[in-house]
Amino acid sequence: MTLAAPLVNRWGTVRNASTDQHTAGYASRSIAIRIEHDAGQYVATMAELPMFGEGDTPREAAVDLIRSLMSLRDQLAQSRGRLAPELDRQLTVLDHLLG
Repeated sequence: MTLAAPLVNRWGTVRNASTDQHTAGYASRSIAIRIEHDAGQYVATMAELPMFGEGDTPREAAVDLIRSLMSLRDQLAQSRGRLAPELDRQLTVLDHLLG
């Protein structure tokens, strides 16, 4: 089952346009994510990076994805200027998305 793509808006909420549900998270820009139900879990993914979040509800999956993105950005930022090209690209995308 694929749900309508929610958006993580700059004010830190996830909104599913089809149900108008909201949840906590943080991003400085809108982030389109895809949420699917698989094997009893919801999985949130995005096109820009090979990351995912999972949870018992769509909300938990979206929040888990945002937390994973923030954690990766923090880890990569510690090595800024010394990263391989692909990791540097990922950090640039994360900086743009998360501010």
